[in-house]
Amino acid sequence: MNEYFPEADIGETLDIISLNKRHVFIPFKTANGYYGMGFWTWKGFGWDIQSVHTRGEPFVWKLDGNDPSSQYIVWNVDPADGVSEVQFYLIRDRYGSQSRRDGEMTSRYMPRIQLSWNASLQERSYGAVPFPEDWAAIIEEEQWLTSERQPSLFSWEISGPAAAVVGWMPVNRQGAPVFPERSVNGSSHSDGSADLGFITILNPTDLERPE
Repeated sequence: MNEYFPEADIGETLDIISLNKRHVFIPFKTANGYYGMGFWTWKGFGWDIQSVHTRGEPFVWKLDGNDPSSQYIVWNVDPADGVSEVQFYLIRDRYGSQSRRDGEMTSRYMPRIQLSWNASLQERSYGAVPFPEDWAAIIEEEQWLTSERQPSLFSWEISGPAAAVVGWMPVNRQGAPVFPERSVNGSSHSDGSADLGFITILNPTDLERPE
């Protein structure tokens, strides 16, 4: 990877994680102490480096285009940031809509979705986890709804559903949110073929808690 991206100056490979026969995730530590990630794909007759990051903030790696069940969440959070646990969320805001199709008016309401799962960083800084099945099902439903909402001469709709988003909240040992400064600052080099989805950092105000 140093030949591909000399600025990374990789000092130690932390692990080599095979996601499937064609995709490998490699978390590493740079010579100057930063934590980064490498994304490799089998092409033709050998392994090809798709992307190298000298920061370890989480990404969604989409291995097979629009198939949500093929996605992985990957990360390599710098221990110097004091993050003990990462809380991941899938959120879709509630919405209502009215539509007319073939002369018939219908109304629809969909409640807010807020799903979560946690990843502990107390034993190791990195991870690669398949997209949760219930999360993938929601994304698939969203894709179907989008295709069903294609306009025609005989239909229209007022407003559509908000897109589901993936977010993360890094917290310390006391469960308080912390800003992972070293993990979100760094450089990267890519050939443009790695389909990586950005995961936004959430604030407590972005979440709804049961009263």
